[in-house]
Amino acid sequence: MSGRVVVAGGVGVERIVRYDVVGAGGALRLAETLAVSVAGTAAWASVAAAAAGARPRCVARVGTDPAGRALRQGLARADVDVTMIRPVPGESARLLRSLGGEGVVGEETLVIPGAAWGPGEGPADGPGEGPGGGPGEGQDALAGCQPGDVLLLDWTALADGRALIEAAYARDLQILALLAPYPRTLTDSATDLVDVVVADQAGAAALADAGVLPPSLCVVVGAVGLSWDGATTLVPGGAAPVAMPGPAGAAGARLPDRAYAVLAGTLAARLALGDDRPEAAQAALSAAISVLPRAIPYPDLRLAEEDLG
Repeated sequence: MSGRVVVAGGVGVERIVRYDVVGAGGALRLAETLAVSVAGTAAWASVAAAAAGARPRCVARVGTDPAGRALRQGLARADVDVTMIRPVPGESARLLRSLGGEGVVGEETLVIPGAAWGPGEGPADGPGEGPGGGPGEGQDALAGCQPGDVLLLDWTALADGRALIEAAYARDLQILALLAPYPRTLTDSATDLVDVVVADQAGAAALADAGVLPPSLCVVVGAVGLSWDGATTLVPGGAAPVAMPGPAGAAGARLPDRAYAVLAGTLAARLALGDDRPEAAQAALSAAISVLPRAIPYPDLRLAEEDLG
């Protein structure tokens, strides 16, 4: 292994807002922008892998708009290899994260996929240009990787990144899939070559109900620890951090999406650097908890309004 981590999935511009309810019944809400940043599971996980000491490469698509350039530049500032982030015609994906105001518990994120969300398939005209691109060029995305290095995919990459998964499998990479939050449209074939699935409790239950049994399952238990194939890792000090309510009908609490991405990116990095599972799990959990107080997980991901054109 060489300490390389390839992260495939969604990248977009996130606008973080706080709102107050000004209409009867909550139908009208007045919002203010708190920050704009590079976001998406692949973005957060890539930067987390870099912060953990690995050499990450992000495989994704952005639009040909100014925001697409800003996304690439923001990730490059955070020591992420962006040569496999390909622009496709149209606008880059947009995310809106609302923090709520007085009396509002938890966060809510809306995603407008735009021209590019997830890694995509198909040929490209060259590095960083052309329609399609992404893990259809699996060998390019994995250039320089050695056996034992790690490929990490979010659910969008599982949906359309089969060529990248097969290329990683052929090179004997460790393949991790982040399924928190768990997608509604997962098929058995999406995880047949995956070594480790990282999921929350609701996702683990959904996998069991669907009869999908990954070789290894790492479950984020509420907001207090990890259970990885029966071995438990707890939050340092035993104090449970602030977490979000679970989905409707689900028990317990869950971490924000960015914390799951940071956890998976750190886990991938530590495995690629040769850590044993207990060490990797503890480092990943600590990293995820550390970003909870921050609206933007890493300062380099902040964007200015003028960056968006």
